[in-house]
Amino acid sequence: MSTNILAITFKSLHKPHHPLIPTNIYDARSAKTVAAIPSSAALATASHAIAEASGVNDDDLTLLINLRTTRIIASAIKPSGKPLTVDLQDGYGAHLEHAIGELLSLDNVVGINLEDFNRDTSDFFPPAEAADRVRRVLLLRGTAGFPISW
Repeated sequence: MSTNILAITFKSLHKPHHPLIPTNIYDARSAKTVAAIPSSAALATASHAIAEASGVNDDDLTLLINLRTTRIIASAIKPSGKPLTVDLQDGYGAHLEHAIGELLSLDNVVGINLEDFNRDTSDFFPPAEAADRVRRVLLLRGTAGFPISW
């Protein structure tokens, strides 16, 4: 299944008054196990769990570790045809575009969790900056061939 079709499928799982609750996964084994469950419609990485499985604290989870683990997870669930959304923490500061580019290249990755808490400053991003970060992600998504709005 193409990633674009999978993204549309993922969006269709979001229904008013019936929240989508994706199952959190953190490695290939948890991903394959959860993907095999018929009632599990979508999967989500969890940065805290990925960090712990990698032997670091959530605040110390690097982009490199997060992307490496996400690549393994995406590969493990590809045969399932189930959508994956990724906990990208705060986008890793100046590396946001690089991180999004890497995720857009992975099969099954159709969404991200982009936190509005800046790990570098230990404060929330100002609203205008938070909105700009979302716009940058949407622009990259559009450039990669995903529809900007559906």
